[in-house]
Amino acid sequence: MKTQITSTCNHTFSDVFIEETAYCKNYYLSHQNLDWTKPKLAKEYNDFFEGAPFGKDEGWMKMAMNTFNNDNYMGDSVLDAYNTEVYAMIPPNYFPALWHYHTYFELVYVLQGTAINYMENASYELHAGDFMILGLGSRHAISSYNDDCVLVNIMVKNSTFWDIFSNNLYESDLLYGFFTNVLTHYVEETFILFHTADDSFIKSLVINLLEERKYYHKYADLERRSAVSMLFARIMDKYASTAELINNDPNEKIYDITMILSYMQQHYTQISLPQLAEFFGYSERQTRRLLLKFTGKGYQENLDFIRMKEAERLLHNSDKSIEEIGSTVGFSSVYSFRKNFKNYYGITPSEYRNQKITSTF
Repeated sequence: MKTQITSTCNHTFSDVFIEETAYCKNYYLSHQNLDWTKPKLAKEYNDFFEGAPFGKDEGWMKMAMNTFNNDNYMGDSVLDAYNTEVYAMIPPNYFPALWHYHTYFELVYVLQGTAINYMENASYELHAGDFMILGLGSRHAISSYNDDCVLVNIMVKNSTFWDIFSNNLYESDLLYGFFTNVLTHYVEETFILFHTADDSFIKSLVINLLEERKYYHKYADLERRSAVSMLFARIMDKYASTAELINNDPNEKIYDITMILSYMQQHYTQISLPQLAEFFGYSERQTRRLLLKFTGKGYQENLDFIRMKEAERLLHNSDKSIEEIGSTVGFSSVYSFRKNFKNYYGITPSEYRNQKITSTF
């Protein structure tokens, strides 16, 4: 049975998947006495799993059931069973929202419709085109109690994720430090959400990941890694500056931290902390706190990082004089530029340029 998911992408659902979805929907409709807005542990749904058709499925659902335990933990066996580093699947709609966390990274993409992602103290509605990155140990549950939603889970091994992720971000980009810091230090409190809307390129990459898992060949993992790599590249190029950082605390405002960082990168030559705070409607103290919390650096450290990385690029790739480069990156005097550059890199701008020139021969 071939089912059209979007106006541009098709995906074939198996008969077993259709049976699974029908089973989940029937269970949902016959248990309206339950509060479906409150996620539960798998052990609270014993009657749901008894007689369920998932045992017929040689794919993810069967393995996922075996990995759920009383601690709602899912291990890498989901990926190891297929000897793969990347695995994409569509869970059936109406599947109960189960609390869980995992040792791999989970990427969630909404092809169409809406779904709900639950955290410890909050929930967030996802819409078509939303792309969510959940870090390791991020306890959550997700549900789509409707016929229209098509939700895709992309599971990526830890080492593979960082290998692909780091290769698609420039370390000179301020957002690189931000995303790395969030995913390594705040995974249990937050998730990162990118609104990609009706991006047909992202849709096609996700569909290709779904189709690719059906056929094993010696280049399968390479193709999957390449698809995820292109996903990251597209998202970072088009949507990183407007990404949302969703916090687990419903009483804390969701700050536009990615917009602040993007604004700093665009206006670093003439920005000041008071101007930055005023532009985004925060106090200076609040702005400092946000930057420190989500990048691990204060305002001045972030500003120095931007200026030094741009100066490094110009020293390496341009014929501008040291004085011109200092002025270009926002320093009022060549003396100030030389002093700051040496404090940052341990050598003067001239020594750095000479090192680069020598290394090319």
